[in-house]
Formats: sequence, C-alpha cells, structure tokens
Amino acid sequence: RRIVAAPKPLDIVEIDAINALLAADQIVIAGGGGGIPVLKQGSRLKSASAIVEKDLTSGKLADLTDADVLMILTNEEHVCIHYHTDAPLPLEHISAAEARRHMKA
Repeated sequence: RRIVAAPKPLDIVEIDAINALLAADQIVIAGGGGGIPVLKQGSRLKSASAIVEKDLTSGKLADLTDADVLMILTNEEHVCIHYHTDAPLPLEHISAAEARRHMKA
C-alpha cells in the first residue's frame, strides 16, 4: 500500500455541467472520495499521484454551486480536536471563525 498526498482542491473541472444539471432540477452526485485530482497541462488534463480530499472538495463544490447548506455526514458523534490522542476534545457547537482558528493551529 502506498501513501499519497491529498491536495487542497483549487477548482472543479466539471462545475459547468454540475450547475447545468442542478438548474434542471436533477440530483447530482459529485466529488466523492477516492477520486483522482487532475492538473492542467497545456490544453489537456493529467492525473496527479494523489487522491481527492473529499471534505475540502465538498466545500469547494458547495461554494461553486452557491449551495445553501453543506452537510457532511459521519459516524463520529462529534468533531474533535486532538483526535487520535489520549485527550480528544469534542466540539458540539462551533462557529466558522472558531473552525478557521483550529484549522490554522
């Protein structure tokens, strides 16, 4: 098994098609985990040795589709900081500003 990077998504190549389908009241499934990111090289797309970071991709997709709500479902009871340590700290309620502070830390 090989460990590969999960780069931060900068854009979604198929966003025009996704927005057109949404405008036609279609259900769209996009941006799932395990996908392969691509890099633009000239007029072509080349796959990268990485995997899609699905949570950040979901956020980018919500932003580019003007979504009213972004909901990430998980089987974890709470989001925790210090996850996988002896003292995880569950966050039951958090503002966007607090989330940004934790992300920077």
